[in-house]
Amino acid sequence: MRNYEDFEIVIEKATGSTSYAVNVRQACGGKCGDASSTFQLSEVAPMTAAAAADAGDAVRNITIKGGTDNYSLLTGRALKKDAAAVVGRQLSKALFKDQVLELWGQCQRYAPLRIRLDLSSAPELASLPWEYLSSTAGDNFVALDDKTTFVRYLRTAGAIDPIRVVPPLRVLVMASVPDEVRALDTGEEISRIRAALAGISADNIEVVVLRKASTRDLTDALQKARADEKPFHVFHFIGHGAFDKAANEGVLLFEDVASTQAVTIGHDELARILQPFRADLRLLILNACETARHSVSDVYSSVAAKAMQIAEIPAAIAMQFEISDKAAITFSQAFYEQLVQGEPIEYAVDVGRRRISQLEGAKDEWATPVLYLRADKGDLFEIRVPEPPKNLEGHYFTLKSLMQTCNLVVFLGLDVNISYRPYHMNWKPGTGLPSTEELAAYLVKEFNLPTSVGPLSALAQRLQVFQANLSDSLAFIFAKAKKPTKLHRVLGDLTKKITDQLPAVPKDNCHCSMLFVTTTYDRALEQAFIDAGITDFHTVCYGQGEDGKWLFTHGIHTGGSLEPSERIQLAPPNNPNVYPGLRNSAPVILKLPGEVGGERKYAISEDDFLAFVNQSLSELLPADMLGQIQSSRHLYLGYDLQNWTLRMLWTRLCENQPKTNRQSSYAVFESKESPAARFWDKKEVTIADARLDDYLAGIEKYIVEAIGQEAIDEG
Repeated sequence: MRNYEDFEIVIEKATGSTSYAVNVRQACGGKCGDASSTFQLSEVAPMTAAAAADAGDAVRNITIKGGTDNYSLLTGRALKKDAAAVVGRQLSKALFKDQVLELWGQCQRYAPLRIRLDLSSAPELASLPWEYLSSTAGDNFVALDDKTTFVRYLRTAGAIDPIRVVPPLRVLVMASVPDEVRALDTGEEISRIRAALAGISADNIEVVVLRKASTRDLTDALQKARADEKPFHVFHFIGHGAFDKAANEGVLLFEDVASTQAVTIGHDELARILQPFRADLRLLILNACETARHSVSDVYSSVAAKAMQIAEIPAAIAMQFEISDKAAITFSQAFYEQLVQGEPIEYAVDVGRRRISQLEGAKDEWATPVLYLRADKGDLFEIRVPEPPKNLEGHYFTLKSLMQTCNLVVFLGLDVNISYRPYHMNWKPGTGLPSTEELAAYLVKEFNLPTSVGPLSALAQRLQVFQANLSDSLAFIFAKAKKPTKLHRVLGDLTKKITDQLPAVPKDNCHCSMLFVTTTYDRALEQAFIDAGITDFHTVCYGQGEDGKWLFTHGIHTGGSLEPSERIQLAPPNNPNVYPGLRNSAPVILKLPGEVGGERKYAISEDDFLAFVNQSLSELLPADMLGQIQSSRHLYLGYDLQNWTLRMLWTRLCENQPKTNRQSSYAVFESKESPAARFWDKKEVTIADARLDDYLAGIEKYIVEAIGQEAIDEG
């Protein structure tokens, strides 16, 4: 990943003067000091005769007023090589002189450098094609030099930090081709965008294309994405733009809601559509001509810049000249290739520019894309694509063998809900499933307790004293959070593949199906089973029975239903010690301390568990299930020391697990030095040293995919 040192240039103009002050402050983080110089408007405003002649009929004049003189600015079509070099040298001579030139030379040793050009106090200069700026060595264009990058900086109050994107990075593409304007090859560009991302898993990036380019469709898509907890990070517009001189603003051509006729959308209207989604939407790409064109009085008058100002979007890419389909397609493909690899925005833009510069028939268009930044740097996304831990390949091979013979029991704690947690929200009811710490903190606040009381068991005791209705609070949280997380979905797919390969007649009643033990209150794993196509499975839940006593109940789920078709209380005459109801290949979920939703009740306080701890396990759990737990290896996911169910697991369910099996069991933790990891070490359980999301990626690669390939080979 590229890391740049900043060379920020601020240009200001004194009132009534034709001179501009150039100031460089804290160059390269203060390593090279400060510098200043001045230049006259006459040094940069007149585009040379050669440049004007090169552009031909594409010239459109903009008047820049400078004292007593007026100057015409070339816009329209990108300059050819020789004219671009002339303009680049002209801009370079104005900026890099005196102290600034000396400072620029000193900073070269700290390359790569990011030139941040701040024209907020000199908006009349914003329409100049600064992307042609050349360095002082060999007439190299800054924007094409691998050691430098160039951005237009729009200063804002406060820092803009990168957001931690839990993949996929989501891109909303809108292609607008109204009847009245020249058709664009939007289909080809969209295809190229998809092609650029074809080698990347759909779990890491997702492109959504709007079928119609109206303001209503755009708003509806953004609102639906947020409601589905799948917000968009990039808005990519493909279409036509223009500059309305009368209104002194840039415009885009959208499609009418009820037809394919053109509708003019001002930059402020677009910004207001995007503004409610600013927490997630970090990048605006306007692949339309003139979307980077400014008025001479307002640096924010372009479509791109105005959207950034009003909608508070940190970055935008727009076009300052006409751009051909070929150049637009090439740029998009190169840009996204870099973006999804975690490279900063400015580097991705530079790669796109260099690709255009090598493009036969369109190589002169490389300076057309303009990058605006409100953030200090282009690290807008902290994209971390989970990778299978290389140090655990042998571990996964063992795990696969154990799972296929149903000799591994998977334990799921509340902290599995943190894995792949969407970055865009702090947890609250209705936004997914909580971790142990989040659940405890929420309940403390909900019941107005003065301080946190630690584990949920202690919290439940405190709430019992206040006679609080804890049941309703937990039901409110978990009954609504039915959507499986990525972890649940992977386990669902894995269970489906293994179950399909199990024999119809079990060879061993204690290892005839996959067994999961969940110490959560949700039904996410059940839903993941259904989503994976598992039609039959079992749940065994601890809760309050019909007579008020605490016992386990067997739920039989058939036909892919979340609700069991039959519930059987595991009490006489259904004696758990000899109960045969689980002796088939259908997977089983043992739920401690139960579930919420429907008529199910659960236990959380220590008082509720008195019946559990004072009875023999053989009086509570089917002997086959208890035998599977004790004779299998274990895999613990999502447990920390706050998870009070750890004590219950170790003093009850796991107490009779043979030492050899215990030493061959695993708990997943990122750091072997954490207190939780030391807990497992004392229990003689092996630590699988990995982040949970990386560990899950390993399960996908080394187990789920491997089992699927085996099925294909056998077929």
